[in-house]
Amino acid sequence: MDLEENRVESRHYAFLGFLTLLNVMNFVDRQLLGSFANFIVPDLGLTNTEFGLLTGLFFIVFYSAMGLFMGALADMVNRTRLIAAGLALWSALTALSGAATKRTASICLRWRLNPPTGSAPAPWPHPA
Repeated sequence: MDLEENRVESRHYAFLGFLTLLNVMNFVDRQLLGSFANFIVPDLGLTNTEFGLLTGLFFIVFYSAMGLFMGALADMVNRTRLIAAGLALWSALTALSGAATKRTASICLRWRLNPPTGSAPAPWPHPA
């Protein structure tokens, strides 16, 4: 066993730190909508049922499906590029979601956030 093969370079630690930061941002992004419900629900004219479906059932079903799809896609394409594309799309859709002023726009943008959000954890290399 050669020690050179098992040596971890500092760039690997930097990338791990970056992926950890993305995961934390991903988690916080998913929690913010519920945290600001008292302001968002009346502003968009949502009922409690609509908001519950938006942040609960619809989100988790679509998020899970996109996670499976992105995991399969990560096995077929360059993972670094997939993470970069997912991050760029996630950033753009988050900005558009924040600018939404109508109920349908908010719901559609929130659903569209699932594929890029699901692209964050899926392509990360896991130990074999």
